Amino acid sequence: MKTKEESLELLKKWFLGERVSLSNANLENANLWGANLGYAHLINANLINANLRYANLEDANLEDANLGYAHLENADLENANLKNANLENAQNIFLIQGTRDRLVLCGKICLIGCVSHDIDFWLENYEEIGNQYNYTPEQIKEYGEHIRYAAKWRALQIPD
Repeated sequence: MKTKEESLELLKKWFLGERVSLSNANLENANLWGANLGYAHLINANLINANLRYANLEDANLEDANLGYAHLENADLENANLKNANLENAQNIFLIQGTRDRLVLCGKICLIGCVSHDIDFWLENYEEIGNQYNYTPEQIKEYGEHIRYAAKWRALQIPD
């Protein structure tokens, strides 16, 4: 793990346009509100209690990252890799561990395994996507239920 000082120096370089790796960065308690971290490599990064509200994390690699207690309200996680990421007690996130993959809902973006789409797209296309990724008929039915439940939860959290 990089030191906090090393991590902040790398983050400054990132924001100045230099695409450095932020893997193993220690960004605990960092205020990254609205930060553009799209495509960032944050593998194994420590983001405990980080403020990631409104952050762009589109296509970011957060594999094995620690997002415990992170604030993710309105963060864009479209196509983000959250494989093995710790999301325990992360704020404004909905998480279900299914029999095959976990479902993560943040805002309108829903990730199942490594596939990410708008929750409304999932509602209409989960069967086709499940078949495409070789889910069993039982798993497709299971994830259809998870998706519907996640959509209902979101409607209660963020009324239209």
